[in-house]
Amino acid sequence: ANFRAVETAFRLYWFCKIPSPHVARSDLEGWRYIAAHACTFEMNNLGRRLRDVAGKRTQSLPSIRHLIDWGAIRESKKSFERLLPDAEAIRNSVAHFAENDVDPNDHVVLGQCYLGGFHEPDVFSAPYRKRLRSIHLTNNTIANLRDVVSAYLAAFRMAAAELDQQGSLD
Repeated sequence: ANFRAVETAFRLYWFCKIPSPHVARSDLEGWRYIAAHACTFEMNNLGRRLRDVAGKRTQSLPSIRHLIDWGAIRESKKSFERLLPDAEAIRNSVAHFAENDVDPNDHVVLGQCYLGGFHEPDVFSAPYRKRLRSIHLTNNTIANLRDVVSAYLAAFRMAAAELDQQGSLD
């Protein structure tokens, strides 16, 4: 799983929150939105990898499938879903943001105005399928994601050791 991309997007977001005498505040605000968008995409990509990679990548390696801790993989997927239940929805909202302007009835509850953005500190929100979806862009979120990814990768330790012993890992 490419956790580094998620971490980099978070670092960019946090960097944009620091006032700088060399960068206009309006530029930092714009970059913060871009960084938040990158966070939503990268967190969703990470979630997809956690859901899909293990089964698909190991199908061609039946000799090591029994060495993978499938329970740990299932628990990692569940942990990700508990941590970021709206990851895919907010990614879709950000990816199709213009649709809210063109036909807001698809995503916004009638009679309410949902504007995407920061309504609380470090909480990025966007409307999708008649609900306001949110992702917390905090140190706690990235620490919890790091734990999820570590547990996921640990599920492959025995399989990796076997491949290493066979000389298949370089």
